[in-house]
Order: sequence, then structure tokens, then C-alpha cells
Amino acid sequence: MLYEMSLTNIHPNLIIKRECSVVPSWRFPTFLVDTSLADYSKKQTLNIIYKNVFNEIMESSPSSSQIYTDASKTNSGVAIAIINGDQSLSYKLPDQNSIYTAEYFALLEGVHLAIQLPDSTINICTDSQISSAL
Repeated sequence: MLYEMSLTNIHPNLIIKRECSVVPSWRFPTFLVDTSLADYSKKQTLNIIYKNVFNEIMESSPSSSQIYTDASKTNSGVAIAIINGDQSLSYKLPDQNSIYTAEYFALLEGVHLAIQLPDSTINICTDSQISSAL
């Protein structure tokens, strides 16, 4: 798989990092994961309700920065996208990747982007329920 990734514009050595932390675990920042939108069944909830609930969640957040991640798997391939304001990143993944792997890669790239931003609080928004279960 590393060979296939080298053929794309994803560099595995930037994704797969094996570093020991010098910061004790009790000093790590806390993360808030809001899954309240998942309480609404997609099949039984109107799009306008989803939008309103999402907007309420965003308005109640102290952050002004949002990063959006998404992944797609179709007959024509597998790809991920990460969006932060005017910045848009997209990567094609090897076709044998599952949608779950793609969602994880998208979320991981979103976290890598968030680490580089100066803001202390950043919302990372994903529609992947499997990724948000981390």
C-alpha cells in the first residue's frame, strides 16, 4: 500500500508518525466531541432540520475556525477532501481503500491541518460517524 500511496500526492511518512511524547498524558489538551447531530436519523429528518441543528452547534462553539473533512468512494476511485476557509486540499487514494479508511485519512489530515493553525480552539466537522467514534 505504501507504494500505491507514493504514486498519489499523499506522503506516508507525513501521515504515519512514530514519535514518543515528551508531554505527560495528563497535560494533553482536552477534546470535545459533539455527536448530537447523530441523534437525528438521516432517513427521518428533513435537511432543513439538519442544517438548523448544525448551525446551533456551530453558534454555541467558542471557535471561529472550522475544518471540514469528507471522503468518497465511487466506481471511479477513492478520494478525500479537507476544507478550511478558502484553503481546500484533496487527495486521491489507491482504489483498494475502503470508505472507512478514506474517512480516517480525511480526519487525520484535518487534525494535521488544525495543529498548524494558530487558533487555540478549532472545530473539525465530519459526516463520518465511524471516524467520530475514535
